Amino acid sequence: MKLTLWKSRDGGTTWARIDVGPDAPRAQGAIGNSDMDLAVAPDGTIYFVTLFFDVEKYEGRQVSVGVSNDVGATWKWTLLSNTRFDDRPWVKVAPDGAAHVIWNDGAGVCHAVSQDGGLTWTERERVHPRGLSSHLAMGPSGEIAVRITPVSASGNRYDEGVDLIAVSTDRA
Repeated sequence: MKLTLWKSRDGGTTWARIDVGPDAPRAQGAIGNSDMDLAVAPDGTIYFVTLFFDVEKYEGRQVSVGVSNDVGATWKWTLLSNTRFDDRPWVKVAPDGAAHVIWNDGAGVCHAVSQDGGLTWTERERVHPRGLSSHLAMGPSGEIAVRITPVSASGNRYDEGVDLIAVSTDRA
């Protein structure tokens, strides 16, 4: 399924579709049909994270992030995960320009970071060993807050007692 992203150059009066890149093969990453999120870095770099959801198996299968340094004219895609039950990706950019992506896969909340404008991504230690990545927020000094709820793995798992906010103040 072709990803759809639009932009306006006149304050929202008119909109034009952005070509975010090829949608095949799936391993290149420019594919998605479910949860998506956008973030813009201080330097104007656009981050577009997306989930591919297998409607036949009723489960998430892939999380990818696209990066554009030219207002959406060109995109570089990176496959972050192709794990069964991938779900709910979110992206935010810290004041120092580091991009953070979280998602869950039924075995906890995953976290990847790019500190070079999306050229490379490093998966960090899991934010939490259980639950769903419900929301991601970034503070003015690089604080990270992640909302974690009990239902995860595309609705296939329920983690009793998981309902929390994880906070990091060390910019990691």
